[in-house]
Amino acid sequence: ESLGIITFRMGWVLLVMSDVEGDFEQSALQMCKRLSEHIIKVATPLGKQTLPQSLKDLSFVDREVLSFDQCNVNEISGLFVPSCEGSMEDLHTNAKLKQLINGCLLMQKPICAVGYSVSALGCAMTEKDDKKWSFEGYRMTGISMIEVVRETTFANCPVIMENFIRDHAAFYSCTLADATHVVTDRMLVTGQNKASSALAAHCFSFLLQ
Repeated sequence: ESLGIITFRMGWVLLVMSDVEGDFEQSALQMCKRLSEHIIKVATPLGKQTLPQSLKDLSFVDREVLSFDQCNVNEISGLFVPSCEGSMEDLHTNAKLKQLINGCLLMQKPICAVGYSVSALGCAMTEKDDKKWSFEGYRMTGISMIEVVRETTFANCPVIMENFIRDHAAFYSCTLADATHVVTDRMLVTGQNKASSALAAHCFSFLLQ
């Protein structure tokens, strides 16, 4: 009964993750712990991701992993995407996620993305022009080129978000590698890397109020 009251008052927050294997646990856990006043539901493109035990242990995180087809933007208070390399593969051009993100923008619901998962925002082209980015003119951050090139998978990296942001008429900024850096612009919060997860979630939580 008490959960029903919380859901009615605050709605629920959508935790978006990739179905591709990747190290998302640290970033997701830091963010979820700072959103404990909300019911958090998890969704991936196909609903196939397995939650780590650390997230299952959080009473306010729903253990069922939804697919994007099961998500209705009218029912959520906002969405957030913890850092995970897999986001570059199955979120960056996902049509269903595009609908959810553009719906949040239309209804002025907060969005938060961190590190590699800022690439998930890349799917959000406008409904009228599939070459025009919905975040055109926004200021944001994301995993920096310096941080990306250190990885052994750099040669096969599907997207360099630092370049993508600038190429699509938005404004990118970063700080030193592995240092905390968060940018808030309107209802969008972005964090540069995993180290920025907690602060990004704190800013996101403020926008959810």
